[in-house]
Amino acid sequence: MGGKEILNSWKEISQYLQHDGRTCRRWEKSLELPVRRYDNDSSRSRVFALKSELDEWIEQRKNNNNHSIKIHKSFFRSKRATLLLFSIAITTAVFISLLFGFPRKLWQGSPESVSIGIYPIESSASSEHEDYLAQGITNEIIDYLALFENIKITKLAALPDAQEKEFFKNYSRADFLLNGDIQKNGDDIKFQFNLIKAKNNKIVIDHEFHKKYADIQLIKEAVARKIHSKLNIPFDEQIAESFAASTINQEPYDMFLKGNYILNSIKDNEYDPWKLYYKGKYYYGLTTRESNEVAIELFCAAIDLDENFEEAYVGLAQCYINYLNFGWDYDISWLKKASDLLSKVESNTFPCPEYYSSLAKLLLIEYIYFNEETQLKAFDTVKKGLEQYPNHPDLNGIASYFYYLRYGKEGNELDFKKALEYGETSFLIKPFSLSNLFFANLLLLDGQFSRALEICELVKKVDNTSLTEFRIGEILYYMGNLERSASIFNQMESPLHLKVGALYYLGMIASQKKNSEKLKNIISKIDNLPKPFSWHNFRFSSMYFGIDDKEEGFRCLDDFFSEPSTQKLKYNYKRYVLIDRNFDKYNSIIRRTYFE
Repeated sequence: MGGKEILNSWKEISQYLQHDGRTCRRWEKSLELPVRRYDNDSSRSRVFALKSELDEWIEQRKNNNNHSIKIHKSFFRSKRATLLLFSIAITTAVFISLLFGFPRKLWQGSPESVSIGIYPIESSASSEHEDYLAQGITNEIIDYLALFENIKITKLAALPDAQEKEFFKNYSRADFLLNGDIQKNGDDIKFQFNLIKAKNNKIVIDHEFHKKYADIQLIKEAVARKIHSKLNIPFDEQIAESFAASTINQEPYDMFLKGNYILNSIKDNEYDPWKLYYKGKYYYGLTTRESNEVAIELFCAAIDLDENFEEAYVGLAQCYINYLNFGWDYDISWLKKASDLLSKVESNTFPCPEYYSSLAKLLLIEYIYFNEETQLKAFDTVKKGLEQYPNHPDLNGIASYFYYLRYGKEGNELDFKKALEYGETSFLIKPFSLSNLFFANLLLLDGQFSRALEICELVKKVDNTSLTEFRIGEILYYMGNLERSASIFNQMESPLHLKVGALYYLGMIASQKKNSEKLKNIISKIDNLPKPFSWHNFRFSSMYFGIDDKEEGFRCLDDFFSEPSTQKLKYNYKRYVLIDRNFDKYNSIIRRTYFE
């Protein structure tokens, strides 16, 4: 590949191997990547590697099928979705059957074997301070194309010279290479990209898009459609539909691109594990899937610098737990990863408070989603944590949630009172935390609507997310302020699971207003969704009872309460019945039938 024989940093090593630094560090630990250190007694010492040794290692990997290098796929692909409490999973793929009649196919293999190497998009005509656009659109295209089962993606470090092209062809075995250029001129965007056949360097796509900057998010889909069309590969329309339904506004999207560009620039030159850890905590606290993945990178970087850094292991475990806690990916393997990390900390005499809160949260998720008998173990963990850290907000918040779950299953009013007390303590310690939205929900179920609204307004001052708005819309509905509630739910465009959840509430509002025609249209929309929420039948019973369709209302409740998962929260739904005016006419018979 030419150039100097010695590579003097992880950055140079990752560029040579054409994979990100984190992957290369993982290969050192799990696949014996030949990386050396100037001080062999310290894992934090500066590293170097010899190109000849890396080449030999690559050849060994190519010839050993049991240890082959696997290309990283996007986190957005969920391999198993079991119980959907907060989000819906797309379960059916719809493929285009039309081929476009090219005189001969550019790609002769099976769709599953098409692989594309993607170089960083350039911004040759843009000002230096807008380089974040190029980096952002590169990541967007990579993540989007990785969603398609029939395309394999490799992220490349930079455009190669002639020798590197030969290396890339032999090593990655990619069929096509993609590069491009993005230019911003005021409110307009010009994006040009090439798709090159790796075998003979022939350009098979040379295309240019002209769009308004507000439509920048549409570029990734346009690129994907162009590639699928040109290569005669079926395009999965369901992926495009799901992204179109959850498109975020242009302004926060632009801020997201800028934030990650700045973060990556800082991260490349950061050698202080504590700084990396606290940056990770910041991004973890933003509670979006994108920020969570940035936090993962930062916690891993901190651990690479200090393998005894207890708090970084806990932070990384919290990030893995988030995938299920926020409904991004219901794959139990995230919990296994989190558990392995927390086990590195539990032998400590006085673990940090986040250790106890993370472990308890993990155990409760196992109980809720995977029917493991771990709730008592979770409670014991919280008790131990509170004995050492009685004023820790997360530990008090999780204690509140434990009593909420126990009340839901057993109906003991003392448990609900305990849930309120611990929730109040957590709120008073940390009044602006996003976790206080759960406390607001407890107040809602207790009929304290005005107080619940005050809590949300406090959270909104520092965290004006869609989740906060959704909770406010819920409170307004149960307060009877249907106009304000409908106004919020009608504007709920993202994320997708909240947009769909808002649709159910709009149906309940139409029912309470006795607007049967509008309700019929909303029910039709919900029936066309790929898969319903777990509480689908409960919300539908509210809609039917609201328009006095007693037969359908009880049919929905029978189906709902026959589900085993419902029994874990049964008495919490009793409280929803008591505060939802759609149930008023049938309240007494519902209570006798299902709760007494």
